Amino acid sequence: MNHSEENIEILERNIVLLLNRLKDNYYTIGDLKKKIELMEKSNAELVEKNNLFKEENTSLKSANSLLGSNEGDSIMKNKINDLIKHVDYCLDKISTL
Repeated sequence: MNHSEENIEILERNIVLLLNRLKDNYYTIGDLKKKIELMEKSNAELVEKNNLFKEENTSLKSANSLLGSNEGDSIMKNKINDLIKHVDYCLDKISTL
C-alpha cells in the first residue's frame, strides 16, 4: 500500500468516527431538549404552587391578626383600608348614576 492510500484510509476512518460522534451529539441534544421541556414544565408548576402558598400565607396572616396577633395588625389595617376605598369607589359610582 502506498502512502496516499494509507492517508485515504486514515481519512475515511476519521470521517466515520466524526460522523458517529455527530450522530451521538444529535441524540444527546434531543435528550437534553426533552429534559429542558420537562424542567420548564416542572418549574411552571412550582411557581404556581409558590403563588398559591403566598396567597394562603397572606390569608393566614390576616386570620391570625383577627385572632389578636400583634404582628398582623398592619396587614389587617391595610386590608381594611383597601376595602373602605373599594366601598367608597362603589358608592361614588352608584351616586353618579
